[in-house]
Amino acid sequence: FAYNDVFENNLFRDTKRRDSLMPRAYQFWEWEGSVANADSSKNNVRVFYKERRDKLAYSNELKDSTYAQNVGLQASIFSIKNNPITVLVTYRKLNLSKNISPLTNLKPDNTLLNRVEYNPRFFKGFITAGIFYETGYGQENKRDYYYLEVAPGQGQYAWNDYNGNGIKEKNEFETALFTDQQRYIRIYTPTNEYVKVLQNQLSVSLSVRPSSILKNNKHSLNRFLNRWVVQTAARVDNKVSDNNSPDNFNPFVTVRDSLLLARNNNLRQSVFFNQSSAVFGADYTYIDNKSRQLLTNG
Repeated sequence: FAYNDVFENNLFRDTKRRDSLMPRAYQFWEWEGSVANADSSKNNVRVFYKERRDKLAYSNELKDSTYAQNVGLQASIFSIKNNPITVLVTYRKLNLSKNISPLTNLKPDNTLLNRVEYNPRFFKGFITAGIFYETGYGQENKRDYYYLEVAPGQGQYAWNDYNGNGIKEKNEFETALFTDQQRYIRIYTPTNEYVKVLQNQLSVSLSVRPSSILKNNKHSLNRFLNRWVVQTAARVDNKVSDNNSPDNFNPFVTVRDSLLLARNNNLRQSVFFNQSSAVFGADYTYIDNKSRQLLTNG
């Protein structure tokens, strides 16, 4: 048997009115109880139940916002030598309090989360791989942003009053070309609006280490190959609006902008020479990161 809980309280107040809470203030309490077999078992099974209560700022005080219940099963199989597999299935039920504004698009909802993790090792560790795939539904805050003025040269953006009305509008900020124009930074904040999100994530890693199988260092070729290690890691993370299409579960399908909420693609390729040497070593790394994010404006 196990029990754990997490509590977080974030109070953001106006510097001029200390008795007022800003919209981004929030609080949550989450607890979980679980039952599992002995850790010494080759295969582990755990059943758990979790609750979470969230509070948001309403009329200068924190009030109940959402209440979520989770029940799930986690199984880890280690009895297959060098091929461990972990599977997680979670069902979540979301309820709303009466404080939630009817103008928001947040609705009571049931969601399902599935996760598979596979970490095989081949040829005594010559090839080590990792595969992680996760998909599930949930609710997520929309994000908004504003620009905060800082000391000249400390920011990243410049303001140009294109329409001449003296109002700092979001579409009038752009990346500064000169240091003296760098007077603003962009600050992201959560909003009280929610959208239903279908998320799928796929991560793949591969490592090749010749020294795991080439034990005879009498041959010059073996000594040369043992100095090299090659590692590759790729990750695709999508968050889309649900349109009841099975393609949403495929992380490689290109989603049109009207459905896309966020997309992150990461690729890392590394080649090491003399990785464990304390005398001399070298490495080459190629990194490619691509990100797209839906905001409430722009």
